[in-house]
Amino acid sequence: MDNGGIAYGVGWVGKKNIFYKGMGGVKQSYIKRRSIMDKAEIIAFMNTNPDSYMATVEGNKPHVRGIGIFKADENGIIIQTSTYKDIYKQLSANPNVELCFHNAKQSIQVRVSGAVEPVDDRELKDEIIAQRSFLKSQIEKNGYESIVIYRLKGKATVWTFKTNFDPKKYVQI
Repeated sequence: MDNGGIAYGVGWVGKKNIFYKGMGGVKQSYIKRRSIMDKAEIIAFMNTNPDSYMATVEGNKPHVRGIGIFKADENGIIIQTSTYKDIYKQLSANPNVELCFHNAKQSIQVRVSGAVEPVDDRELKDEIIAQRSFLKSQIEKNGYESIVIYRLKGKATVWTFKTNFDPKKYVQI
């Protein structure tokens, strides 16, 4: 994933939430005097912690599984799956999902809920396949069209120990 050579992260210093971005190994720290992250910070957190858990529904039964996002940006969250998986059938029947990103060391959790939409973008699919070499054998076996891309747009909420009992605040992603 190309993020312009900038590494992002979120962390804690004492009781203050900090957001930092580093360029060429130099970190610039921004002490946040508020307890929620803005949209850019949430996107950075998701890209720094791309392994998430996705909740879907089949009928009236919930299903949760780990899923690594491809990227998050101003246009939403990009995920990739395959047409022969249960998740594909569940998303086709009901596009409403929730993703949960968690960083245990920092005690931060970001949840994003909304509806996924299929993305028909050959260049993006080729980029995903190039970066995820494990997909090449799947394509050889099941064909190029077995790879499916979705974009999630929705609302995000951030949980920390500091905000545990506060009313939820939402940021559109």
